[in-house]
Amino acid sequence: DIITLFPEVITPYLNTSILKRAREAKTVNITGYLDSSKGTLATAGSKITLDGKDWIIDSVSKNESNSTFVEVTITAERAG
Repeated sequence: DIITLFPEVITPYLNTSILKRAREAKTVNITGYLDSSKGTLATAGSKITLDGKDWIIDSVSKNESNSTFVEVTITAERAG
């Protein structure tokens, strides 16, 4: 989410950048870190909502590590 007092300044960037392609995409890949001691991992078939749009998770992969944090990649397709 982007909050600005001057939307006319940022709109051109949103409409011609990687951000535009991401908003229009049918498939997204999300990579991040999960504190495995505090959270649970989403599963294939689950629904997530990003920027007001629903997505269905196709796959979830994680790279184990020696700490409580694990790298997680989620691939999802736009619902509907």
